[in-house]
Amino acid sequence: MSNYFKVSNRYKKSFIENQLMVKDLPDGTKQSFIQEDTWRWGEIVVKTDLSLEEFKEDIDAENDNGFISTEDYEVADYGDFDDGCALWFNSCVNITEEEVEKMYEEDTDWEGVHGFGYEDSWIDIHGPFDIEDVTKDYT
Repeated sequence: MSNYFKVSNRYKKSFIENQLMVKDLPDGTKQSFIQEDTWRWGEIVVKTDLSLEEFKEDIDAENDNGFISTEDYEVADYGDFDDGCALWFNSCVNITEEEVEKMYEEDTDWEGVHGFGYEDSWIDIHGPFDIEDVTKDYT
């Protein structure tokens, strides 16, 4: 049986949205970077076959070192993200962080203006977490 758990960060600024941006270059190589948006608060609903206690143990829910990524769980619902408070660019390939920042300052339209496309996105949340069993709302 599948269970659904709403996971939210207990401490502000520990909800991270990552977006991998990629651009094909004329010489056949690619430019890419990850745009990392930090939110003060956010929530997701994950679907898992684990029980609530097994899930909490798996993500180390009560500890500051706890961690969950949407790359590791099926997401049933992306809830609200609230109060974006930081933006970083990292994992730059064939482009510098400074070049990415300059493009962002010029225009934030990565696709239309700068020719980058979204290749992947995921959310990382750092613990501890507040977890609510919402299975009854999804069955």
